[in-house]
Amino acid sequence: MNRATKLILIAALVAVVATTSGCFHRVRIDDVTKTRTITKRIAAGEATATATHIAFGAGELKVSGSDIANDAVAGDFTFAPNTLEPELTSEVTSEGALYARIDQPDVLNVPPASIGGPVNMTQRWDVKLSNALATDLWLNMGAGDANIDLSGVDLTALHVGLGAGSTKLDLSGPRTRALSATIQAGVGEIVVRLPKGLPVRVTGSQDGLGDYKYGDGFHRSGGDIVNDAWDEAQHGTTDYKGQIELNVQQGIGEVRLELVD
Repeated sequence: MNRATKLILIAALVAVVATTSGCFHRVRIDDVTKTRTITKRIAAGEATATATHIAFGAGELKVSGSDIANDAVAGDFTFAPNTLEPELTSEVTSEGALYARIDQPDVLNVPPASIGGPVNMTQRWDVKLSNALATDLWLNMGAGDANIDLSGVDLTALHVGLGAGSTKLDLSGPRTRALSATIQAGVGEIVVRLPKGLPVRVTGSQDGLGDYKYGDGFHRSGGDIVNDAWDEAQHGTTDYKGQIELNVQQGIGEVRLELVD
């Protein structure tokens, strides 16, 4: 595939990312000159498990685990205009689990540069997830930079959908249960950090536009990418309490897998 074709495909995918609004509410632009920072929380109550959904349109996103007392989710949110204030909702299921959701509104009718210049919107989230709760996490991101550190979160499932930008995803740290995770990569770079001391198997499509790299400690097993601990667990030579099975669908850009102690 020549460079011109690749650039056309990249432009097309970026356009789709910019116009897709399935996860977000549409709002109109108001005053973009006043930036606000607010703190919002979702109480854990009696829940011991949570399903958390984060829908982030564009900007800078940080997600990490924390020992946040009495809260399932807490965050500091910086944004402009006011219509981009995130919405936090929650409900308790009949089984007693907590469903928590954070949504960023989408933007409707952005004035073009010819009518007074480009609109300078601001969106920065710093979201904390409770380390004390078993967590299913869904994360959808449109465009921007994301630093997702889940090394301390007791993940039971993970689903990540990415648009355009740079993403760092840390799944290292001790785990006492099996984790099934999926990543739908978009346009840009994604770096995934995985624990060297636990069995790890990576599956999925590796034929997107760009590079697909895996660091020292990984090797191929058939069409999969695994580490030594995965081989040891399959042959019964070592008993592990946790493992990670990660399915990555490559998009346009670089996917890099790293093993860390």
